[in-house]
Amino acid sequence: MPKNFFRVTGSLGLACALLTLTACGGRTSNGSLQNDAVVRGRLGTTLDAFLTQSAAEGFSGAVLVAKDGEVILQKGYGLADRARGIPNSAHTIFNICSMSKIFTATAILHLEMQGKLKLSDRLEKHLGNFPGKKSTATIHHLLTHTAGLVVGGTEIDNSSRAAFIQAMKDAPFESVPGEEYRYTNAGYSLLAALVEEVSGQSFESYVQKYLLKPTGMTDTAFLGEIEPGNSRLARGYRDEKATEPADLGPFVWGYRGAGGMLATLGDLYTWELALRNNTVLSEEATKKMFTAYFRDEGYGWHVNKTDRGTTLHHRGCGNPGFEGQFARYPDDDVTILLTSNNRNGWRRPIWEGIELRVFKEAQN
Repeated sequence: MPKNFFRVTGSLGLACALLTLTACGGRTSNGSLQNDAVVRGRLGTTLDAFLTQSAAEGFSGAVLVAKDGEVILQKGYGLADRARGIPNSAHTIFNICSMSKIFTATAILHLEMQGKLKLSDRLEKHLGNFPGKKSTATIHHLLTHTAGLVVGGTEIDNSSRAAFIQAMKDAPFESVPGEEYRYTNAGYSLLAALVEEVSGQSFESYVQKYLLKPTGMTDTAFLGEIEPGNSRLARGYRDEKATEPADLGPFVWGYRGAGGMLATLGDLYTWELALRNNTVLSEEATKKMFTAYFRDEGYGWHVNKTDRGTTLHHRGCGNPGFEGQFARYPDDDVTILLTSNNRNGWRRPIWEGIELRVFKEAQN
């Protein structure tokens, strides 16, 4: 592994992650090397053929599929860095954009488990007074995108945590908390600010210490914590023809908590196992996370039924250079993870193509 994989910025968790990764030879929780592609059995071969053809048509990214507790496909496709000709692989690190919200919601639930907050708490209990009807907004409302604190498209000061919190208070009011749904990144950034206010430490440090380190997620970090020239880091492109990576901007408030995390698919599958085994969250907290409260909105996840009547938990993502999907089917014991560093509409067809083949195989 290259030296200086992580640029440690005062985070003990990152230093420990570096030591762990070096000591373990870059192995995942199941002992397999993260740079080894996995194509297992007839289904793995079928999926690999589909993805190889998709790569020939422009798909670029990585996919992990697990079924019945076994990884049957874990492989990269296309290029991680077009200028240097570096291919995507099973150990490439991708920007997971809005999949980061999974970890923000988990951090909030973890704080509730410790008795440091309640999801029914009004925001102003922890963040100071909110004006007018905003004063009734709760943590639950933020988690389910129903807080209604700010009109969509409003510019929010992201220069500091304090400035961001105040701007969210001052912004034009959109709707009565709990009455309307609108997906909002700013709401999840406000949750990250709440994590800092309640825990007394940075959001990144809290996630590293209490979520990532206990699960052994040594290939997960935040934007800016991995050197841009690192050969394992995928560059994101707007389409098949782009030669320059898309500019994702700095890791500011309004992005923190809503996006900006970086991970391998192997690490995301480690997180999936942690959810199953209640490694970080209790069984009660996990149940809260995967309950649909408003429409299909759980805490950080969408909660739906498939056409077969089985349960589906999923979280998609997209930014100027990346797309991704985390889909778990607990009744079927299936997990589908995909990332794409070509932001040209590949997420949906790849996800649906994998689903078709996985569940067709199960019916035969």
